[in-house]
Amino acid sequence: PILLFSIFMLIDLSRAAYDFIVLTNAVREASRIGVAQCVNGTYVSQDCVKSEVIKRSYGVIPEPEPGNITVSVETISRSINEIQRPESNLTVRILYTYSPVTPFLGEFLDGSVIEVDTSSSMQIE
Repeated sequence: PILLFSIFMLIDLSRAAYDFIVLTNAVREASRIGVAQCVNGTYVSQDCVKSEVIKRSYGVIPEPEPGNITVSVETISRSINEIQRPESNLTVRILYTYSPVTPFLGEFLDGSVIEVDTSSSMQIE
């Protein structure tokens, strides 16, 4: 029983790592596409970026819960050769809750779910 539990726990943790990698790539690709295709002047279409995250997650998040995917644009001011230049960054962040299938895995991980939090930020030019 301990060997089987260890094998299933390893499979479950591997699935969680796979989901993390897929979501990290989805967020990075969505921010890249968002900067290239979803920006109109200073306006960023959040629906466009969110749909790219869902499309690039390859089924990990088929129907996201409200608030799981956040898209934000922040403007910062940088000094280059003593000239102030405003720059805008597009940040895409996803919060995802992974629920393990293996019973009692939550007791080893200090909770019954694994929180996946990943983000990517790209400069809007």
